[in-house]
Amino acid sequence: MEKTIYLVRHGKVNSKINYEKLTDQGIQFAENLPHLLNCTKIDFIACVKGKQRCNDTVMKLSETNSIKPVEYDKIEFYFLKPYYEALKYNTSVICYGIEEISEIFKLFCIEINKENRDSFYHRIIKITIDENYNN
Repeated sequence: MEKTIYLVRHGKVNSKINYEKLTDQGIQFAENLPHLLNCTKIDFIACVKGKQRCNDTVMKLSETNSIKPVEYDKIEFYFLKPYYEALKYNTSVICYGIEEISEIFKLFCIEINKENRDSFYHRIIKITIDENYNN
């Protein structure tokens, strides 16, 4: 069976005013996230511990699927813990901040830098892993 992991950057924030509060665009993205993922059931949700913007982004998705997001420290993201935990489930979502995602992006050859980092707002990256994948 295939495993699907969705990488979702937290909803847009206004870094000049409040870096933890989602903008109206960010709130709309969070509210639409269950529809945007277009899947029947999410089995696992991971997000960054201590980042309210990540929790707010997955709140509706969490409610829709009746599961609580698991929070991971930045260092756990660095050592890919959310990714390896997500592999235990059929369909997972990892909500991230730019600082936490670099190692997972490297794993899948996704390049992020200062020039393109804002283009990752409201972008959903779908990763499908074949059942024959060997960790």
